[in-house]
Amino acid sequence: MKAIKQVERKTMVFEYHRRQAVTRQYAPQSLIGMMLDDLKGPGHFIEVDLDDPFFRSLDVEVSLTTAFAPIGLQSVAVALDYGDARNPQKHRHADLVFDATRTAPQHWIVPIAGDYDLGYRPRIEYHFDPQSGWAAERNEIVVEPGRIEDRTLQLDPTAYIGLLQVEVRPERLDPLEVSSVTVVLAHASSTGWTTTRTFEVRPDSEPQTWRVRTEHGDQIPYTVQRTYHLTGGGTIVFEPVDATATTVAVSSPFADHLTRRVDFAIPPGRFASVILDVTYDDGSHRVARRLELDGAGLSPARVEIGVVDPTVRETTTQVTLLGTGGEIVRGAPFTGDAEFLSVAEDATISGA
Repeated sequence: MKAIKQVERKTMVFEYHRRQAVTRQYAPQSLIGMMLDDLKGPGHFIEVDLDDPFFRSLDVEVSLTTAFAPIGLQSVAVALDYGDARNPQKHRHADLVFDATRTAPQHWIVPIAGDYDLGYRPRIEYHFDPQSGWAAERNEIVVEPGRIEDRTLQLDPTAYIGLLQVEVRPERLDPLEVSSVTVVLAHASSTGWTTTRTFEVRPDSEPQTWRVRTEHGDQIPYTVQRTYHLTGGGTIVFEPVDATATTVAVSSPFADHLTRRVDFAIPPGRFASVILDVTYDDGSHRVARRLELDGAGLSPARVEIGVVDPTVRETTTQVTLLGTGGEIVRGAPFTGDAEFLSVAEDATISGA
């Protein structure tokens, strides 16, 4: 074998073609119709008439979504503007009013301008009754949302204000301990405006309501300050505390109660009557209780005393015996923290 060098010469011809892009419109309607020829059921093409009243006029329905009386609302004034106010020929304006006698939805219809502008500008004024029982910094709220296209304008003042409504009521207040309670509620807004109202709550009082309308929904906190007027004299004053609840339940001011159970080792009928005095004094709070019992049928007596300081538990008890012939036997005072007491025929007291 031997290597043979072979060289082939080839001739190549190149052709260059130049084409320019052309924009063409493709309308596939005929193809869609052909594909839908064998479909059954309702028509698949809907003819829409663009000359519809929806495109010729702007119909805005204005409605109120809240009642007047519950929030002290007196009236609502709505100003509606369409078009450029600088061009009187194309500008449209209307004023609508809602009050307790006009609560139904109202319509505002204007022709749409040639540029098919579907937006309008509302200005809403909420007017509140200053005699409605709601305390407020202002009795008028103005809302200007700017240009909107919503054809259903709903008026809801609660979206722009806060409503603070607090019920003040007694809860298990013992008339033997507390004659009345002075409750002071106060609210301060972020602008510096403050409102205060004082309630007098008795053990048999009906619920009372405090209503405040705030500038913003998040300005609800308020303070509560209680002063208890005790039946036996004296007062218990608590410092103001922050609150957000819708109910202020005025309950007993006492942290604990002391109980004294008194038994009598006295023959029935020996005395006409028995007077039992129990006093408590912790330095800042004093309670005096007196029971008058029929000597003909003495039965164990029970005395409960509310205490502010549960660490002070001593009481002073004294008994006075009134005889049938007018004699008076007064025993020595007994001081101690015993719960069970016994009274002898000579009015002396022992505790256990």
